[in-house]
Amino acid sequence: MSGGGTPGEGGDDQPIDLNLTALMDILSNILFFLLASFGAAVISVVSASVPVSSIDESDGAKTDDAVTMTVAINATGFRVTGSSETLAPEQLEGLKLTLPRTAKLPKDAKLNELDFPKLTEALFRVKSKYPKSESVIIVPEPTILYDEVVQTMDACREKQEKDGMKVKKTLLMGKVVVSTTIQ
Repeated sequence: MSGGGTPGEGGDDQPIDLNLTALMDILSNILFFLLASFGAAVISVVSASVPVSSIDESDGAKTDDAVTMTVAINATGFRVTGSSETLAPEQLEGLKLTLPRTAKLPKDAKLNELDFPKLTEALFRVKSKYPKSESVIIVPEPTILYDEVVQTMDACREKQEKDGMKVKKTLLMGKVVVSTTIQ
């Protein structure tokens, strides 16, 4: 009897042999593929860096000192500080600056305007004195508007000067990082 009966019930008494060789080949190949994929996934790292503009090395820095600037944005304005591994604390103290918000209140805004041109000028002075400086960390309070953070990033990144009909752009801090304070 073919089909439905069990061995010993008037049918064939021979056991059924399944050929599982092809199935085992497929499963072992899948296993090796998964192990190789896992190994590659552990080794590979997704780059989370942002493209950065760079200055030609031919510009020649006047000093090897570099300063990382920190710009804190709060309801009263900007608080700018610097940090460096090579500068003395007295030199870093000279980089501290507080820029209050301007008195004019723009339309439908809750806070007064931040003084972006003064921030750009302060960072330009730092960049002129320490040309190898290229990093700035922006630390906004939670109440700061997103647009203010973006404008601060732009003010830290480059200085724009009008030269007749042309706009001359000078790179200030090419590496801008937005951070937060731990509460």
